[in-house]
Amino acid sequence: MAHPIASLVCGIAVSVVLISWAMAAPDVPPKTTEGFLQASAAGQQQHIDLGQIATQKAESEQVKQFSARMVADHQKARKEVERLASKGGLQFVNEPSDSLTAMKAELDAASGKGFDRAYITLVLREHAKDMKELEKRAGQEKNQEVRQWVTDAVPVVKGHLAEAKTLASSLGVPEEHVEQ
Repeated sequence: MAHPIASLVCGIAVSVVLISWAMAAPDVPPKTTEGFLQASAAGQQQHIDLGQIATQKAESEQVKQFSARMVADHQKARKEVERLASKGGLQFVNEPSDSLTAMKAELDAASGKGFDRAYITLVLREHAKDMKELEKRAGQEKNQEVRQWVTDAVPVVKGHLAEAKTLASSLGVPEEHVEQ
């Protein structure tokens, strides 16, 4: 029979690994539901943080409105991810990832129309990655509630991508950034 302390230490180690993985390797698809939820929460927060910057700093009124929708939609999604995770006792660390820090630095360095193009380019890149992960996850997820959330999220992300592509075109973002 396993010793209770050994089980506790093992459980803590697994939690630390999941949290560390999600913070250190956001581009690697998570294998477990817990890892997926952790990565999803971090991704939602990333979109919220970047959108908040854009609502303040964007030059184009269209980009400001779009970024405000990004903030609202991703806050709603983050709350749902947190609700799903809480059922399994998972809590999230709200430390910014290295990739988020780099994206914020990229946006901080830009201004005017250059900022608008940089923000929309980031949205396109990140939502394209999100879309691939969600579509893959929809077919693999074993947890029914999480699978339903993923299924419901797909059209929202597709809508974000479509709107971002339209904005990218109007802002003159190069085609290679739009077709991802």
